[in-house]
Amino acid sequence: RDNQPSVDVHTIYPNPTKGSADLVFSSEEKEKLNLRVYSLLGNLVINTEVATNVGLNSVRLNLNDVENGVYLVQLGNNNNITTHKLIVNK
Repeated sequence: RDNQPSVDVHTIYPNPTKGSADLVFSSEEKEKLNLRVYSLLGNLVINTEVATNVGLNSVRLNLNDVENGVYLVQLGNNNNITTHKLIVNK
C-alpha cells in the first residue's frame, strides 16, 4: 500500500464556529480513526475515536466548552493524519 491517505477531509463548517462544527470527510475503508482537536499552544481539547464507513462521513464537534481561538483539527490513524484549522468565535 502506498502512502496515500485513506481519509480526505472535504470541509469543516461553519468555520468560524460559535459552538459546534461538522467535519465532513470521505474514507476509502471502514476503520476507526482518531479525532483530536488541539489549541495552538498544543493543548488537547478533544480526543475521541470515530468509526468510519466507506464513502462520505460526517462528525459533529461540540466546542461549547472551548475558549475562543484558533484550533487544529486532526483526523487519521497511525499512518495518515490530516490537519485543518478551525476558528472558534462565540
